[in-house]
Amino acid sequence: MAYFVAKGGSLCGREWPKTWHGWPILMAFFILSLAETTRLNGLNFEKYLTYIFSELPKYYGNPSAEELEDYLPWAAEVQARCKQ
Repeated sequence: MAYFVAKGGSLCGREWPKTWHGWPILMAFFILSLAETTRLNGLNFEKYLTYIFSELPKYYGNPSAEELEDYLPWAAEVQARCKQ
């Protein structure tokens, strides 16, 4: 959805300007969505964030989609490290 809005797409039949001031709300939505996804996968959200923020810097800014799949909440290593 963020990509759609960022590219100037129509959302709810309305064109959003490039300086839309609702970005903080949209980012909060993504963070809460991530928190709920980790909860549904039986993970501790704080442990999950600590793990991904300590591991992702090794990719120096632009990891590929395949590399990011290893850090999704349902990945086996993430499940082993971040269980509640």
